Order: sequence, then structure tokens, then C-alpha cells
Amino acid sequence: MQTIQRILEVVFTNENIFTAIALVVSTLWAYIKRQDFRDGKLAFEKQVAIEAIESGVTRTYHQFVKARKFANNDGKLTEDEKKQAVISTLNFAKDLAKQQGVELTSTMTEHYARVLIEATVERLKTGAALASENTLPV
Repeated sequence: MQTIQRILEVVFTNENIFTAIALVVSTLWAYIKRQDFRDGKLAFEKQVAIEAIESGVTRTYHQFVKARKFANNDGKLTEDEKKQAVISTLNFAKDLAKQQGVELTSTMTEHYARVLIEATVERLKTGAALASENTLPV
């Protein structure tokens, strides 16, 4: 107990030690707060990206996929049409996210965005909940 008391006495009576400790504590506190801000910003950006992809899938379906399926004898998209639909969705999602101040490919890789597009299409086909409803891991 006397050792702790002696340490506290030295810390609080020596201005240089007190200043150094205060500097370290305030730096750590600022770092922790900055991490909290970054985590919140990242969560916001991911949510914007997911919603942009879902909007892109819906838009591409109504503006491209429906017409192409109707025009094809088997009612399905060709492989080239599927690729074109993914590219169209990705471009629309990038533009929509950018309008909200989010760079889609900074928030997630393009590969992950494509996977999310495919997962969203499958979820819409089956009537399952969308990722923006917090059902897909992000």
C-alpha cells in the first residue's frame, strides 16, 4: 500500500511525469474515439453499398432482364446476358452509392459485390429477405 501511495505522490507532485501520463492517456482516448467513428462510418458505408446493389438488381430486372427473358424462347437469360446484367447492376450500384458519398469498391471488393449481386438475385427469386434486412453476413 505504501508503494502505491509513494508512486501516486511522485506522479502528482512531479509536473513532467504528470504531463507525460496525461498525454499518453489523452492520446489513447483520442485513438479509441477515432476507432469508434471509423467503425460507425464503415457500417454506414456497407449499408449504403448493400442497398445500392439491391436497388441495382431491382432496376436491372425491370429494365433489362424481364424483356430479355420474354424475348428468349426458353424464357431464360443467355450467359452473355447474365454477364451484361451483372455489369449493369454493378455500374448502377457504384453510381448510386457515389451519390450518397460512398465509393462502393472502397467499401467492398468488386468480387464481393458480384457475389452479393448473385445472392440478391437468388433471394429475390425465392422470396427470401434481402441483405439490407440484416440477413446476410456483411
